[in-house]
Amino acid sequence: MTNWCDGDWAKCGHFSNMISPDVNSMPCGWSECANSNYVWCNYNTPVKNPKVGKITSMTKAELKASLTA
Repeated sequence: MTNWCDGDWAKCGHFSNMISPDVNSMPCGWSECANSNYVWCNYNTPVKNPKVGKITSMTKAELKASLTA
């Protein structure tokens, strides 16, 4: 894994929340769809393609707890 996404989120994972040092804020939204649950985040950064790693060891419940603590 190169810690870079080309925009194809099906290949990059359905959400990423480890952010690069260039990112200065990260607003997120959560949607419960008919076929699944999705989290979308906007990485506000001055660089075009910040390096954003994928977390595979966090459950949905742990993510929710970390965002609402």
